[in-house]
Amino acid sequence: AKGLYAAAQAGIVHRDIKPDNLLLTEDGRVKIADFGLVKAQSALASPDETTKPKGLTSVGALLGTPAYMSPEQLRGSQKTDHRSDLYSLGCTLCELLLGRPPFEGPSTVNLVEQHLLQEPPDLRRMFISPNMAQIVAKLLEKEADLRFQTGAELAKSLEQFVADSDDAGL
Repeated sequence: AKGLYAAAQAGIVHRDIKPDNLLLTEDGRVKIADFGLVKAQSALASPDETTKPKGLTSVGALLGTPAYMSPEQLRGSQKTDHRSDLYSLGCTLCELLLGRPPFEGPSTVNLVEQHLLQEPPDLRRMFISPNMAQIVAKLLEKEADLRFQTGAELAKSLEQFVADSDDAGL
């Protein structure tokens, strides 16, 4: 969450947050890897394709791993921003908790439909802490405005979850 916040502060959207791109260091820190699909927010400010710097992807290109992509990213929206990475992190957290991403399917089209139209699994029904289930549910909101707005906001909620768990002796 803090790494995504730092990236967002630098105007960077990763666009491929998934378990394979998160590395655990020996001292227990998580590092974000593979910035190959990065979108620089400031570089795409102009809708005029002729002024877009070379090397950046076109609006509407489907880039990323469908099982972890946000609805706005799947739509190819110009409004894809750092909150899309937070959605992908929510998919990753869901996989850590359930052993699978929130949506699975036989095809990319099926995955896209699920991300756009279906509600993610209710983790409270799967013996997941209600507080953690609430965090993941907020990350997996279909509308970016309903998600955590920054990685810092998410980090604060996760830190509170850990503190509350420690206080409860969990």
